[in-house]
Amino acid sequence: AIFNLMLIPNMTETMAQNIFQSGFGSFQSLAVASEADVLAIPGYDDPEKANRLIDESKKVIAKYKAEGIPVPSPPVRADVVKTGGDAKTQAAERLRVELAALNKQQVAEAQPVAPEADQAAGAAASEPAAEPVAVPAPEPVQAPVPAPTPAQASKV
Repeated sequence: AIFNLMLIPNMTETMAQNIFQSGFGSFQSLAVASEADVLAIPGYDDPEKANRLIDESKKVIAKYKAEGIPVPSPPVRADVVKTGGDAKTQAAERLRVELAALNKQQVAEAQPVAPEADQAAGAAASEPAAEPVAVPAPEPVQAPVPAPTPAQASKV
């Protein structure tokens, strides 16, 4: 997912991850971003650094156009939700969506499977009706809480 961002000169994988997690999936999206949007990315809180990232993204686009090479298009995911805000807010929203999908899947798996119509008819004629079985609802999945860093632990 960060391959496209790695095409920006001097981009490290860590920086690309920060940018991606802040809602920018491509250098094309950075090229049209405002300075204020880029300032929200961790590590780009200096206006000069934010503008340099925008300019470098524009240069990558210009390079592809000058060489006549199609600009790589970022992968499109239908399940991406535009949340805005900082990386932490966006990560929390993605986690909420994923946990909701997981809980929905667990509920669906816990539903009893309906027997075939012909088996049900045969069973009803020859056997007494079975008592319904209560299926407990799945417990929600809790996200792991990361351990504090040494710097955080020393502040306690």
